[in-house]
Amino acid sequence: MPRGTRHIVTGILNWDERNRLHVLTVEGGGYWFLDMPLFRRTGHLIGHEVTAEGIRSDFNLLDVDRIWRADKPRPSRILERLRAFYTPHMERLRS
Repeated sequence: MPRGTRHIVTGILNWDERNRLHVLTVEGGGYWFLDMPLFRRTGHLIGHEVTAEGIRSDFNLLDVDRIWRADKPRPSRILERLRAFYTPHMERLRS
């Protein structure tokens, strides 16, 4: 089984009480278990269609880097957001 491949999957997000993990049910009957950091708040996403991006670490386990609602645009990475915020301020300081 290949490990470490990047995946982007879309489906309905649920909570599996038995395994204590989030479950992403995809169209066609498959599912992924999602391993996310504890500080990531996902309660507002339960029951909604979401897109998760991460690295496959087991047969159907995805280590999630980013997760967002499928009807929203893909969020930018933190460095991209910081660069977009600080660049105008740095230009103003230089002049």
